[in-house]
Amino acid sequence: FLHYTYYHCTKAKDPKCAHKSVSATELDRQIDHYLSRIQISARFKDWALEYLHELNEQESASRNDIIQDQQKAYRDCLGRIDNLVKLKTSPSNAEGRFLSDEEYGRQRADLLKKKAELEELLHDAGHRVDQWVKLSEQTFEFACTARKRFAEGDAGTKKEILVTIGSNLTLQDRILCIEARKPFFILEKSLSAGEQQNEPIEPETVSISQRQKVSNDHLRTRLLRDLDSNQDNSFQRAVSYH
Repeated sequence: FLHYTYYHCTKAKDPKCAHKSVSATELDRQIDHYLSRIQISARFKDWALEYLHELNEQESASRNDIIQDQQKAYRDCLGRIDNLVKLKTSPSNAEGRFLSDEEYGRQRADLLKKKAELEELLHDAGHRVDQWVKLSEQTFEFACTARKRFAEGDAGTKKEILVTIGSNLTLQDRILCIEARKPFFILEKSLSAGEQQNEPIEPETVSISQRQKVSNDHLRTRLLRDLDSNQDNSFQRAVSYH
């Protein structure tokens, strides 16, 4: 007996959908083709992670300055709240001579709002960088191993990889359309640009201090810095490695 698997529209949204089904073999081929467009070598991955941690160390000093400024602003805010309460409860402020109940309520609400914002900034200052580094590491690790894992994995592994790549998967004219998550969109776009300029995606064998001069500087900058603007929590929850 020969067994064939096909994927087709469930017609849940449009009962009149006329798009034809696609075989599992063809669907796997299309997914593999996409994975090949974001694939990087183990050597490139190690090089990128090394630069990632170097970049993090270089920026730690300026990050600490920002945290100190935020802490100072937070202490000033607490001091203003204390002074406001003292003025409101002062005997000289009897009957609201210097500070009415309405004005006290307005200033107190504004200061409490600012206090909450500063607390959020202080809490986020360190975690944001940690999440950025973690997300970047996950992206490079996934791009290095996903294609091999997909080829050798079972249906569950393939589904996990496909969900990690993107969302809003659709089939139209037997073609799988993937709305890639931002890390993979950036990676695909950067690697495609490098190939168009005939640049290698393998790192050159040079010291870190010399890497500013290598031909693929724009590639690593785009991959690492652009990832800073993306903190897709759903992506981080979806990625898992065994």
